[in-house]
Amino acid sequence: MDDDTGGSSAFNRMMTVMTFNVANGLARPERLVGVIADADADLVGVQELSIDQAEAIEASLVGRYPFRVLHPFGIPGKALLSKHPIVSSDLLYLYPNRPDLRTTIDLLGTHLNVIVAHPPPPRFKRRGLVTDPETHDQVARLIETVHAGGPALLMGDFNVLKLNRIYRQIAASGLIDVFHVAGRGPGYTLPTRMANMAYKSHRVGNVRIRPVLRVDYLWITPDIEPLESWVGPYSGSDHLPVLARLAIRERRD
Repeated sequence: MDDDTGGSSAFNRMMTVMTFNVANGLARPERLVGVIADADADLVGVQELSIDQAEAIEASLVGRYPFRVLHPFGIPGKALLSKHPIVSSDLLYLYPNRPDLRTTIDLLGTHLNVIVAHPPPPRFKRRGLVTDPETHDQVARLIETVHAGGPALLMGDFNVLKLNRIYRQIAASGLIDVFHVAGRGPGYTLPTRMANMAYKSHRVGNVRIRPVLRVDYLWITPDIEPLESWVGPYSGSDHLPVLARLAIRERRD
């Protein structure tokens, strides 16, 4: 949308985005690519990408997503699938053996910075669930990277609830939780099945569970407008995907 008021031009780039923890193979490759294809998002950020899942994406989604970055490391695995050119990509080693993925997308001349992140979950200790200092440092550096300049999207499984200090740390930085402001329903994404049992091929792992936790997030800088957000369908992963429609606002003199 163009607006010549005051010698500046304001316009919106509309897009749909998706974040998806695919559970290191629990989302069976053929079902995974079907869920991604049906969503038809402009950008798809993936966590816990396995080799089999990456191979299925390469075999089935090349036409839909001509621009891709795939790092099939299993639990630390990441990917970004894009309908728009990826002009840069690198791994951020902010936590030991658990890199996050940073990319820059070219949206017809507008650059969007996208980070796919997956901080580790809190650990049970004598005083309860505890987030280690390395995770707080990782999140602080992710926030710093996202705020480096220009519109940015931080997506992923953050392994925290809204009451957690990590959530408050991100929200206090000025980033916007898209589902919180524009979501439909409760937004629960975890768990859909008992992952530990599923990895062991125990039949209990195949029992569907109604999710009760919201741990998968899309965070945006204030120059992006959240229009709507929703939870996607089951794929076999113990997480459900989260999707959103966004409008990227930019002004040019």
